[in-house]
Amino acid sequence: MITCITCLVQLCGTVLSVTRLKFVGSEVAVMLATFIPFISDGLSLVQPWLLLAFSHVARGKIMGTIFRKKLKKSVVAIPKSTTYV
Repeated sequence: MITCITCLVQLCGTVLSVTRLKFVGSEVAVMLATFIPFISDGLSLVQPWLLLAFSHVARGKIMGTIFRKKLKKSVVAIPKSTTYV
């Protein structure tokens, strides 16, 4: 699913670029040039959210990193060194 959505966004960017090249020097090319950065930025912004939405493994790791549970304090025994001088 992630691949399909990112492929669709990349396809939109490709169509805009090819169409812009076809109409070089016209007002259409100038208008399409204004959309290209938004397509690029949109792809960069949408990919992490798609990964979070559709991948339960990635979602679990990200949520585990962001919302870490406080660990219970445990007693740790450290033995004395036998090579103490």
